[in-house]
Amino acid sequence: MAPNSVRAQPADLEGWLAIDSPYHLLLSNAGPERTTAIAVELEIFRAAFARMAPELEFSPIAPTTIIVFRNAESFAQYKTIRGSRGSRVYGQFLSRPEAGFITLDADARGVGPFEIVYHEYVHYFLRRNFPRLPRWLNEGLAEYYSTFAIEDGAAVIGRPVARHVRAWVDGDWSDEVLDAAIAEPERLDETQRSQPFYSASWALVHYLLSGREDGTARMVDYLSRMLEGEEPNRAFEEAFDLRLHRLSELLREHVLAPEPVVARFSLDGLRGTEMTLRRAAPIEVAVELGALQAHIGDSEAAARHFDVAIDLEPGSAAAQAGLAHVAALEGRLEEASLRYTDAAAAAPLDAADRFRQGRVLLELARITRPSGEALAAALEAARAALAAAIDRFPNYAEAHALHGASYLVAGDSPHLGIASLKRARQLQPGRVDLAINSVRLHLRASEIAPARDLIEHELALLADPDTVEAMRQEVARMEVLLASREAFRREDPELGIQLFDEAISLTADEEIRERMEVQLIALQERYGL
Repeated sequence: MAPNSVRAQPADLEGWLAIDSPYHLLLSNAGPERTTAIAVELEIFRAAFARMAPELEFSPIAPTTIIVFRNAESFAQYKTIRGSRGSRVYGQFLSRPEAGFITLDADARGVGPFEIVYHEYVHYFLRRNFPRLPRWLNEGLAEYYSTFAIEDGAAVIGRPVARHVRAWVDGDWSDEVLDAAIAEPERLDETQRSQPFYSASWALVHYLLSGREDGTARMVDYLSRMLEGEEPNRAFEEAFDLRLHRLSELLREHVLAPEPVVARFSLDGLRGTEMTLRRAAPIEVAVELGALQAHIGDSEAAARHFDVAIDLEPGSAAAQAGLAHVAALEGRLEEASLRYTDAAAAAPLDAADRFRQGRVLLELARITRPSGEALAAALEAARAALAAAIDRFPNYAEAHALHGASYLVAGDSPHLGIASLKRARQLQPGRVDLAINSVRLHLRASEIAPARDLIEHELALLADPDTVEAMRQEVARMEVLLASREAFRREDPELGIQLFDEAISLTADEEIRERMEVQLIALQERYGL
């Protein structure tokens, strides 16, 4: 049982408000004025961050819900972390491939309530666009933008972070940490968990963006160079016109300047999307709070929320789908499958529920191992659920990924899976598993050239050398198998069997090797060789 299970009872479901936008659903019990102010600030933050590189993708790749609690007491039972030494946690960014939640304490005026949310938001969007971004830039940008605030009608970014300034005051600095961060990425394991690393990263980004008049333009140039695969050190020196040595002296002078430099932007053009405030139905609140509890791993509390929703509306498809999700979390997959089927029959489900239904169906097929028509039916149902999730949320990266991977199980049209995985890779360019699955589906379609191209131009940049070499071996094995098939087609069984035996020697997977050895014996007996 999670620590908050006893207290996590759905209460006070009346009086909640909701705001729908293209990017998220926002629920709040903090009152209309505070709810609207928070929604506007979050949207302006997204727009302000997007100004840095307008050509990048800043839309979410999974359904995201923001839940604003009016005070610490209302927020308490939905936290996953606690403040240390009596400090107070004001916000959390809870991101998983299938969905995301942002939770906030609205009663946090004047104390930087969104710092952790803004920090994690930046990480989220950087991962979305730059899978191989240097760690110093990833952490430095997250810290830089975490201080975002709206003051006197302007967006203010880059206020000093006290703990980082103290590190520069107290530390006996040299260029070593900066060199390790920028010039010697292989040394990051020794430095990236240290306070000096984070403080150096923040100071460098702060100087690059706030300490120079052309900072934003140079940062965009650097990011473009990184996207194009330019060597990091060269990209840094060319984009910023800086040399790596003696950086610490320059940064110390910048960080400890009497008048800290901050960036101010007019709110004109940063208003973001139109938002309409509406009253949320109690059942909607119960379902979303239950989904939050399930998301943080408290299935007992989640079930209580969904039970309350069913009491409010016995035929609620959303609540039934919530209980299906709880059953899946607890390993009761057959029950989850039946509940999802009933829920989908009662009313259209949202994207996240349809995704979870598809995932459950695929997991059931993996465990029960049906064959023939039963397997085809199971895959058809799973793919239909995933397709429905994508229809409701087109940029749903994990739904595209799982739909594509389902064609590795079976399927007459691997190209449907290849197309899904291609879209998933566009949405999440840094995922090794997507590149590997794409290679394997190309091989299943007997497409050697695209598979090899993926390995050399994508996987080689993402994966470790052993993984890359293993995939090269899979391509080599398929080339030999295709040559064997061609030999049999030309009625040259001796050469066909010889090549098939060679393909076995290139097979690392023991289970596949054993199946191929059985096939080899059958071929030898058939042709008397």
